[in-house]
Amino acid sequence: MRYLIDVMSWKIFAIVAMAAAVVAAGYLAIHANKHVNGVILPGKYQKMLGTGIDVDWVNFDINYLRVAKDFRERGFNTVRIRIRECNTSEAYLHRIKEVVDASVQAGLVPVVAFNASEFKERPDTNTMLCTLRMWQALARTLKNEPYTVSYDLIIEPSEGLDTNCKILNEFYARAVREIRAIDPSRIIFIAPNHFSSPYYLRCLQPLKDRYLMAEWHFYAAGPRKHGKKNLWTTGTPAEKNAILTAIDAAHDWQKQTGIRTWVGAWMPGNYNHGNDYSVPEQVQFARFMTCALRHAGIPFAINAGKHFYNYKTYTWMPQMAPVLDAVLPPCTASTQSDFSKSLASSSTGKPLSSE
Repeated sequence: MRYLIDVMSWKIFAIVAMAAAVVAAGYLAIHANKHVNGVILPGKYQKMLGTGIDVDWVNFDINYLRVAKDFRERGFNTVRIRIRECNTSEAYLHRIKEVVDASVQAGLVPVVAFNASEFKERPDTNTMLCTLRMWQALARTLKNEPYTVSYDLIIEPSEGLDTNCKILNEFYARAVREIRAIDPSRIIFIAPNHFSSPYYLRCLQPLKDRYLMAEWHFYAAGPRKHGKKNLWTTGTPAEKNAILTAIDAAHDWQKQTGIRTWVGAWMPGNYNHGNDYSVPEQVQFARFMTCALRHAGIPFAINAGKHFYNYKTYTWMPQMAPVLDAVLPPCTASTQSDFSKSLASSSTGKPLSSE
């Protein structure tokens, strides 16, 4: 009897040891890229970003790895992981790390983006300190992640920050300095105010940091059928020119400063404001946006995962497949031809390049 107990004990020990080895191997596989491939400079990182999508996975109780693999298999390169809460509890930080690890394991490029809502609403010393503490906690939690993981310091600087470039730039300088004390070589994004408008990139004070990039965006809540801002009806020359002019502004700033840029959000339809664009209309808009940004060499993320993927059933929404198909593949010959004609007739009239 004692012999049988000893044999069983050794078998249990062997099983536990094997399981521990598997877990350790998985962890090393996830984190090996940081140490093997080394740091990633902005020029290379800009190309790696490719086509991305904004996600709120931290807020969901889901199988993160399963979802991340689904998004990668659908063709996405990047996920912009939005963090809503200024919460430095161990449980919340652990959840964020789980999402990041799952994204890395699935082969995605994770951009961790913080909302910083209190700082945007009431930009002062106290709200800035809360935001800085959050980034200190995130940097400590994620410091051993591969260098494919990056930090997007504020989602859409706006509200009180629209009239206060000084405090926004002060925050960026302090946040970068404090993150660098923990993690010296990771890509960090800063964004302009007025909802990350490309026309306000000029308000940013470029920092002397070789791993700094800028996030900007437009049409983050989708196009509009009425009014002047973000107007898109049938894709008139004026409507297309508005898109090209915005891209041109960001591209010119990128050339002047040497700081690479990325569009962190644009939405193919007005899903949160009436949702009155048909799928064919969304496809038309998405094709032009996609070609325009790719032509400029600027990667982008669309907004957002919940409009295309059902997190309860772990399936893509079939009715939205044509929209994703318009965003994910390379520009077709006919779409590229249409885009080239629009570019030639635009007020800018000049080719855009990422060089």
